[in-house]
Amino acid sequence: MKQYSKIQYAIVVSIVLGIMALAYFSLFYDGSKEGSVQEINRYENAINVKDVGAVGDGIADDTAAIQQAIDQAAKQNLIVYVPNGTYIIDPEKPLNIPTGTKLYGDGKESVLKADGARFGWDIVRIHGQQIEIRHLFMDGNQAVNRVVVVRAGSSQVSLTNTFIANASQSEDKNSKYYDQLVAGIVVYGETSDIKISNSEISNVYAKHATNGIRIARGIYITKTWGATEKAAMNVEISNSYIHDVGPKDQADCLYYEDPNIGQGEAVQTGSVIRNNQFARCAKRAINIHANGVVVEGNKIMNTYLGDNSSGDSDPSKKTGADMYSGITINADNVTVRNNTLEGIGSFYAGIEIGVYDPIKGITVTNNRVFMGKASKIEDTTAIRVGNVDQYTITSNRLENGLRGIWTWLSSSNGRIADNIIIMPQGGGIDLSTYLTPNYQQKMTVENNRITASGYMILSDPRNQSMTIIEEQE
Repeated sequence: MKQYSKIQYAIVVSIVLGIMALAYFSLFYDGSKEGSVQEINRYENAINVKDVGAVGDGIADDTAAIQQAIDQAAKQNLIVYVPNGTYIIDPEKPLNIPTGTKLYGDGKESVLKADGARFGWDIVRIHGQQIEIRHLFMDGNQAVNRVVVVRAGSSQVSLTNTFIANASQSEDKNSKYYDQLVAGIVVYGETSDIKISNSEISNVYAKHATNGIRIARGIYITKTWGATEKAAMNVEISNSYIHDVGPKDQADCLYYEDPNIGQGEAVQTGSVIRNNQFARCAKRAINIHANGVVVEGNKIMNTYLGDNSSGDSDPSKKTGADMYSGITINADNVTVRNNTLEGIGSFYAGIEIGVYDPIKGITVTNNRVFMGKASKIEDTTAIRVGNVDQYTITSNRLENGLRGIWTWLSSSNGRIADNIIIMPQGGGIDLSTYLTPNYQQKMTVENNRITASGYMILSDPRNQSMTIIEEQE
């Protein structure tokens, strides 16, 4: 039997490991971030849009040809294949995606692009069940208010490894598209099992005010205007990159609402916002107004430092905070865990739990909220608590800011424990409020490790049934 030297053995092992690593990379690399290399897909049992007349040269109007391919494939249970190319879509005649459609491309080089010579609501309109869109770039080209819309009644819809960008408003003051809310993706009510994964949503910007406020959403989960609909259920948004949504007036990278909250008809949505990255979300990264949502494992980068334009409606304008909030919760039974909020800028409220309308059943645990050391921290708070009942704030690490945790309205049945709070220029836990007749009651505050230049724990004589065990470093 042939004997190998140690050097020869090491070379062989290195080659084998290299081949295994390359295979692993090719299998699991999703290529969802900008600039990544997309896998090239060729599909059997597919209709190639070029075979039915699409050109893909960035000049010809390919709307009719691609719609023909979609309609034909839906009848024959075939895949619609969009090979590399730029396919111009008339925004006044968006592509209608019916039940059973599978619309696949080759990645970021397979582009459905709105015709910049016209303006419309959207370029892709989904309405049906069991619909898949993969490996496509849907480019609004600043010629639509919304790029992709999932209409009411749809279910089992997935967008995977997609790129969705460039929603804006018309410059024609006489156009109905001049002052509309803008969004990358809109999901309406009476929908369920909607999955957005490994995708990138970017460059959504409102230039003109809607009722005095410029409103933009990267992903907007809501209801059809004027309709009576239940909120979207079982929505999963994961492993995606959502960024550059503005301006600061009312620009949230992800906004999930149940308009029936407050009317006694809200549902527990069972939805998850997981393992996403957010950057340059001018007002908030995540804004939850729907019950029963889990927000976990997300990374929110605050890259603003005195350069985030703002509107008069934003309270953080008065203080100079760079973002209003990383995560805002205004609904019941919401869990916020294992998220990281960091960057060079400051947050008016890093994690905001409730404002004036009462909410309950909130868990905030194992999050990291870091504000930039060079940022303005006037009136900033890492975790800000409004009118909340039955809540826990535990095992979070909070650094920089004017306050670590502040219960600024009336909260009850709360537990604040096992947090690490480091506030070199501020205080630790503030249980007081300047708004009468608000106060805190039935709370436990214990085992918090606080390093602060000001107070460790600040209470109020109006508070009732409080258990406070003060610890500091």
